[in-house]
Amino acid sequence: DQTIKSFGIIKNNKFISYRYRSSDNRGKKSGHMEINFKNIPPLIISAQPDPREDPRREINSSFLLDANDPAAGVFNLALDQCKNTVKIYDGKRRYNIKVLKKEASTLISSFLSENSLKTYKCNYEIERISGYTKKELEKFPKQGEIWIKKHEKLSFFYPVKIQINTKWGNFLCFIKERRI
Repeated sequence: DQTIKSFGIIKNNKFISYRYRSSDNRGKKSGHMEINFKNIPPLIISAQPDPREDPRREINSSFLLDANDPAAGVFNLALDQCKNTVKIYDGKRRYNIKVLKKEASTLISSFLSENSLKTYKCNYEIERISGYTKKELEKFPKQGEIWIKKHEKLSFFYPVKIQINTKWGNFLCFIKERRI
């Protein structure tokens, strides 16, 4: 079970995160990460386990300039209609999400809507920059897919589905449009 929260504002068609929190519970293991993104570079407020105590996690602060938290990064990829590479920092690792291909797509999901949705499907690669352990380099995914849709009332795109195939199984996330 994992919960991710990103707090921020949308300004000039970009989601600017000021606080990120992730909590993870898997069997007997649990952990969390909280990062203040108001600072440049972003600062870890609280973490368990704490990557600041692990020399494998050292990241040059210049790599953190203009980095998004993972949720903000995905949202910004959608806001930008999959046009640019997005820099991500999750407190342990720094990576880029780089779009390889974008195509019109019809998404059929009873979870999202009774009707089919007109979307864009964006295939992307995950460029690993820094902070990965050898084990993570071997096991963590290198590619994924995101479906984006234009909001019905507002003039911006947002993610509706994210899918990443991993060695542990399929990571799948659906995001419903909220009524405003």
